[in-house]
Amino acid sequence: MERTEQISWSELKKRIESETETFEREVFSVNIEPTVKKVIQKAGHKIGRNKGGSREIVKEAIVEYFRIHPELIQLKQVYQR
Repeated sequence: MERTEQISWSELKKRIESETETFEREVFSVNIEPTVKKVIQKAGHKIGRNKGGSREIVKEAIVEYFRIHPELIQLKQVYQR
């Protein structure tokens, strides 16, 4: 059974922080313009791998987007009986 729930920004932020602390990651592939990719890669090198590099830039950008648009946050949860 699937259920879509509206989740608050504060709850989502807690989940993201928890996953960051335990290094939980999933692959999410997105096509972007080559110029944007190059900018992200260069900035990621400046930040450094130990501080998250390009991944941290993309994560911060996405988190900020959903902070500004919390009405878009809906998570599907699958409940097993």
